[in-house]
Amino acid sequence: MLFDPRPKERIEDFFDMEDELGRLVRELADPSTRMVVILGPRRTGKTSLLKVALNSLSSPSLLLDARETLGSEDYLNSVLAKALEEVLRGGRFVGLLRTLLRRVRGVSVYGVEVRLGEEPRRVMLDLLEEANSAVEGSLIFAVDEAQELAGVRWFPSALAYIYDNLDRVKLVLTGSEVRLLDSLIRVDDPESPLYGRPFVEIHTRRLSPDEAIEFLRRGFEEVGVSVGEGVLLRAVEVLDGVIGWLTYFGWYCWKLSDAERALERTIETAKGLVAAEVERFLAGRAAARARYLTIMRALSTGELTWSEVRRYLEVRLGRRIPPNQLSKYLRNLIRYGFLEKREGRYRLADPLIGYAVRDML
Repeated sequence: MLFDPRPKERIEDFFDMEDELGRLVRELADPSTRMVVILGPRRTGKTSLLKVALNSLSSPSLLLDARETLGSEDYLNSVLAKALEEVLRGGRFVGLLRTLLRRVRGVSVYGVEVRLGEEPRRVMLDLLEEANSAVEGSLIFAVDEAQELAGVRWFPSALAYIYDNLDRVKLVLTGSEVRLLDSLIRVDDPESPLYGRPFVEIHTRRLSPDEAIEFLRRGFEEVGVSVGEGVLLRAVEVLDGVIGWLTYFGWYCWKLSDAERALERTIETAKGLVAAEVERFLAGRAAARARYLTIMRALSTGELTWSEVRRYLEVRLGRRIPPNQLSKYLRNLIRYGFLEKREGRYRLADPLIGYAVRDML
């Protein structure tokens, strides 16, 4: 169902990314491709693209959700165990996985429950080494929102070891463009364990206005709901092609039978989710909190140049902002996926960030 808020897993529920999906499936089937990186802003379908592709292939796969680690190695054991349990509960490769787990030291399996007694690095590498020897074809090791593991010291070197030595294990990483490339892979840093290793990039995107309207029309047709053209246009204008928010809007329309209330509820839901993300970003930046929020508030009015952002910030805060500080603030907001820069102008990566920061200010 198009309006299911969960990440899509079936190709029938996947909307208008045939080119991206086709390319990802081809690359994962190509023996010469060692690593694929799926990049894009929040809620533009990275996880759905990955899951639909994995379910379209006959290759076994293991998918970690790095968001659940909270960026800490302490949680990696439980996240790895959960990923293994997901396969054991009904994945297509249950028999193969059980065989592999029996060969890995420090792993206990009780039905579909997995307990890991060793450090996650050792278990992960031992399991993938066993898979590399046992699988026919290849096994896909995928990490969703992989940039969350940039602070786990050994993780980039473990990926480099897999890349260099386990020729039947393919790597797939998803994440926001700047954080994943700059913080985890560190494409421009010769000291990075992954430096110089070629990989394929696939980008997700916002839908165009026409695509967004078609998505809503098809979704409403699927659930048997009639919505006026004016409401569709208003929703597309506010939600700006972010398929995650368009999905929420469609779901609320279906359940509330009131398009205006549905749009209000979507905005309220988005404000809460975005505010929580912004608060996590600001947690270690308390001294600059007002500056970050004011920058995002400025960009809620539309695209601005660096000079226009600086002028707005200085007027609102009543003080001079050194150029190097403003550039650092903008870089950080881009790295964490809150802003985008195109042709010398900055804009919010998600239009509903503006709604959230107004309340936070």
